Amino acid sequence: MALQIPKTDRAAAYAAVAALNEKRVATGELPFYIEAVEATYTNADLTTSGTSQTDDHGDALSAADIVLGYEYELADAFDSPGAGSLDVKLGFASGVAGAEATAVNQATVVKCPVFAWFQNPIAKEVISIVANVAMANGAQIIAAQPDYPRTLQVDITDGDSSVSAGTLDIVGVGAGGEALSESVDLTGGTAVKDTTYAYATVTSATIAGLVGATGADLIGVGVGDGLGLPVPDGGSNLSIAKTVVDDADETVAGVDTTANAVTPTTVPNATHDYMFFGTYDYSHNHTQNAHSHSDTVGAMCAAFDAYTASANEGIGPCMGSPGPRVVGAPPANQLKVTWTSTTDDLDTFTNGELTIRAFVAKPVVHYDAQAVIATGDVWSPDQTALAVTVSDAAVTLATVLSLIENAGGLRDIWTRHIANTTAHKAADTTNALTSATATDQATANTFLNELQGDINAHMIDTTYHVRGDANQDGTTIASDLASSITLGNALKAVINAHILRAAPGTSIDLVAA
Repeated sequence: MALQIPKTDRAAAYAAVAALNEKRVATGELPFYIEAVEATYTNADLTTSGTSQTDDHGDALSAADIVLGYEYELADAFDSPGAGSLDVKLGFASGVAGAEATAVNQATVVKCPVFAWFQNPIAKEVISIVANVAMANGAQIIAAQPDYPRTLQVDITDGDSSVSAGTLDIVGVGAGGEALSESVDLTGGTAVKDTTYAYATVTSATIAGLVGATGADLIGVGVGDGLGLPVPDGGSNLSIAKTVVDDADETVAGVDTTANAVTPTTVPNATHDYMFFGTYDYSHNHTQNAHSHSDTVGAMCAAFDAYTASANEGIGPCMGSPGPRVVGAPPANQLKVTWTSTTDDLDTFTNGELTIRAFVAKPVVHYDAQAVIATGDVWSPDQTALAVTVSDAAVTLATVLSLIENAGGLRDIWTRHIANTTAHKAADTTNALTSATATDQATANTFLNELQGDINAHMIDTTYHVRGDANQDGTTIASDLASSITLGNALKAVINAHILRAAPGTSIDLVAA
């Protein structure tokens, strides 16, 4: 929501605020943010008199949600009234493919979400890091660093294959902050050889043991097509669930679990933007009911945060907390929680608190969730998100007309939303309403059908949005009272949900004093 601050004579202070807003517009076009959907279970939720019970977590989740990871935390042990014990297993809900995950208090693999966003990475080349220079033993001059964490290319020019021995020893740091080193064989004649790893920075490149080189034998180093992801030292099994190129889904391809990099089908050429969603494994032995994971989760989150800060991604911090993540192959939706007692009825257990969180990637469509200041002054506003607040239509034509024309109704809120330049890149004048005031069934139908078309056209248009909103309305057009009630209520829900698809937090909007 935007905090509106009137301009005053303190021009310098507000110029700084304006610059902050401009920076947000220029560099803050995040295509997603992360939302945690949480459920907490206690002994009160164990209601069966038998020894087995299953619950589904996350009623708010749907098959369309991109679930990047699950996390569970046992803050208080469940106590048995007798000699029995409680086995809790996490797996996928009915109808969603996937194997059961690890039980509480057993060895587990900690999963951490991994995200990366690359804006216009340059095309692969062979001279940006080490220029095309004559081969000679010793340290090579590092001319520049990779534009993003990238696999590297070593360009060897040796037309007569005179080099009989020698290596280029590369030392650097990966996207996850991990130390990297490798040796590239310089024998075999003219060739372009790819590195095994992806480098965020190259500390040194040294030729060693060179034999047979002549003045015509050259070496150069540049970036390859592989884009490195922030997997810290100790992370493994990089898995990419979703690839987005230029705001469109692309089939996942080119995942290199050794380099922790992705070579997308649409290769970099300085004109494409890339977004990757996925996970990686971090092994951990969970042997107590509840304890801190500061050494493991803290370390990998610190590496992740350091990468995103240095890369200016603006991505929020890694969700580290005292509990391991248990993740199935995304995208998954509801998680199944199975409670089994060895000897006792579940409804007789006491104490206990198990919290489960699903980390869901939510698309950012707007810069800001458009707000209305209800009370208070501009410094301490009581503001709520703009929304259609008129009651749903029901039974009578009068309720349809009220939903359309009253203050806070469809016409009012839609007109205010598309004109807002805090939420949008620019005001939308193309999809402004032209239908006459709705006074009867025929004019109500005309209005609703026009509004449906305007909504669908506006939502997907990146002229106005950070990212197109694909959640369009497919309700049958209005032709009578019943269909107009259905369509009107559906459009209310679509508009309200669309307005809220924005990065969380407060922005600043300068208005006239």
